[in-house]
Formats: sequence, structure tokens, C-alpha cells
Amino acid sequence: MKLDNIEFLKEEIIRKDLQIIRNIYKRDVLIVEERIKKCKNCRDWRNFVRIAKDDNCKNKEKVEFAPINIMCMFIENGGDPLLYLKTISVSYPEHPFSQMLIECENVSQFLGNLRPLEAKFNIIFLDDGKKWLSELFENYMNM
Repeated sequence: MKLDNIEFLKEEIIRKDLQIIRNIYKRDVLIVEERIKKCKNCRDWRNFVRIAKDDNCKNKEKVEFAPINIMCMFIENGGDPLLYLKTISVSYPEHPFSQMLIECENVSQFLGNLRPLEAKFNIIFLDDGKKWLSELFENYMNM
């Protein structure tokens, strides 16, 4: 009888731990979304892509690829997608890429938006990139 109680208590502790972890994850993602959505002067993603693709554009020096480059590094190193979201929400909340990322509902939509820059960031379109993005969107959407 006592052994059954101990097993029940162990299972209950594990269940509560998992619930706490899920709640922390949800809170973290909400904080990330809030930081990114607060930006008032966000440039449009389409304008960003247009400027990035135009080799003759005078505004070329204003094109900042850091959040996309950081994503590529996370993919290469198998980094935690939630940590990536926290990083860009703190460092690049006003970047059009950050806003586009949180507005996407799935990997296909995200890759479709990023397709014009595929040549520059091809790792995102490879199997490892798609797998990492799937984990990002799966965790993000299952909250």
C-alpha cells in the first residue's frame, strides 16, 4: 500500500513539474510577442526585402541582416528556438524580420515570406533549417 502511494506521489510531482515548465514557456513567449509588437516604427517586411535585393539601392547600408544571421547560427548549432525568440525580442524588436516572424502561423508561410532572400540564407531552407523551424512553430503554436 505504501509503495503505491509513493509511486502516485512521484507521478504527481512529475505532472506538476511539467505544468510549471509549460507555464514558464507560455509566459516567455508572451513576453517576446509583447516586446516585438510594441515597436511603433517598424519598417515593412516587403520594403526590407526590396531594399535587400536591390543591388543599386542607395539605402543598402540601412539593411540589417543580424536577426536572420543569428537564426542561421542557431540552426547551425542546434540552438533553442525559445532562446532565439528571446534574443531577437531584446536586441531587434523593431526589425521587420522580427515582426514578420511572429506574424507567421507556420513554417510554410515563414519560408514563403523569406523566399526572396533564399540565396543569402539557404541554410534556413535546408532540412536542418526546416526541422529547427518546425520545432520553433510547433512549440510556439501549441501553447
